[in-house]
Amino acid sequence: LVKQLKDSRPGALLLDGGDTWQGSGTALWTQGQDMVDACKLLGVDVMTGHWEFTLGMERVKEIIEKDFANRVDFVAQNVKTNDFGDPVFKPYVIREMNGVSCAIIGQAFPYTPIANPRYMVADWEFGIQDENLQKMVDEVRAKGAQVVVVLSHNGMDVDLKMASRVSGIDAILGGHTHDGMPVPTLVSNKGGQTLVTNAGSNGKFLGVLDFEVKAGKVTDFRYKLLPVFAQYLRADPAIKSKRNRRHSIGPFHMGTRRDSFRRMRPGSLRSGVSIQALQPVKFFFQWADRRKKKSLPSSVSATSRPPVCPVCPVRPVW
Repeated sequence: LVKQLKDSRPGALLLDGGDTWQGSGTALWTQGQDMVDACKLLGVDVMTGHWEFTLGMERVKEIIEKDFANRVDFVAQNVKTNDFGDPVFKPYVIREMNGVSCAIIGQAFPYTPIANPRYMVADWEFGIQDENLQKMVDEVRAKGAQVVVVLSHNGMDVDLKMASRVSGIDAILGGHTHDGMPVPTLVSNKGGQTLVTNAGSNGKFLGVLDFEVKAGKVTDFRYKLLPVFAQYLRADPAIKSKRNRRHSIGPFHMGTRRDSFRRMRPGSLRSGVSIQALQPVKFFFQWADRRKKKSLPSSVSATSRPPVCPVCPVRPVW
């Protein structure tokens, strides 16, 4: 679908509003790498973030500096260092689309340090920072941007309020609240009007926004919220191949020997297994040990398997 739309709109950009690198088992086991690779295959041009930050500061910077280098721009004007207030990421990027200079300013989730564990972003400060956003809008306009778009993870309500306080923005393409907005909202401010919309979540929709620009200004727009019906779309060969390879390999082999799990310490990882997956396994082996210390029923031999727990399907060997 993305390729079809890009083919019909030369120079079009694919924007990602965040919450992409995290949320699945394979994302957990690969520290987001499977979704980072998917972003590149999908052709994402610019993105901002929220749950991406739960991978930790070092991992986020590693992905941006290595995987995304010269391919994807990660922008966030409202993320700064705690000590000197230096920007952590590029605040914006300016791209030329069909001869029109277009600026995309990033707005990461402003409440990350309180919505997620603080240690994950211990050296960074967030916030809405609408005053700094106004400075960024004025800056890109001074550099010749004819179209200014904010790629936001504020959430719809915050985006609507921000659009009323910051002028010079043509559109805010939002995220976080997962609202699939079939019709954009026009918000008035001292500079004119700003279009605010949100394209849902989890790849269920693709928001398509076309601008008409005349004499260096946006004069009209067309917006469509396209539902994604996977059963009617031909799978992309490259992404399908990657998905099949990832799922065929799997995260780990569970095994049956207790001693392989006894070497685990709380909070540690082995073969890509998260501690969440290990807790029920540890419980089962402790339960089996207690059964061994007691006299076993005559109907149970030392080599038979215990019944399956209703919570976890693992059957440890006695």
